[in-house]
Amino acid sequence: NIISIKLNNELLPEVLVIYLNSSEGQKALKSVAAGAIQKAININSILDISIPVSPLEKQKDLAEFMKLATTYEDITKKEQKIRQKVDSGAELLFLISIS
Repeated sequence: NIISIKLNNELLPEVLVIYLNSSEGQKALKSVAAGAIQKAININSILDISIPVSPLEKQKDLAEFMKLATTYEDITKKEQKIRQKVDSGAELLFLISIS
């Protein structure tokens, strides 16, 4: 099931995502989930979740910070892959040179 949430101008979508993915947000979602075997959340339960709202400027700063942090993480992962390829290539060249 998919639920679409329309926000007012007081909460940025990026900040809602950050909150819902945080440990506090996950705890809030789990607290309203119902069902013995397979947990589910209905729309009325979601509306009962209280979400802390910071001033819009702080939200913009947080959203920008998370965007930069994600970009940094992506670049770091790419760098690690490239370093592994370079190390493998250097090892191969060394093995060829001593043969």
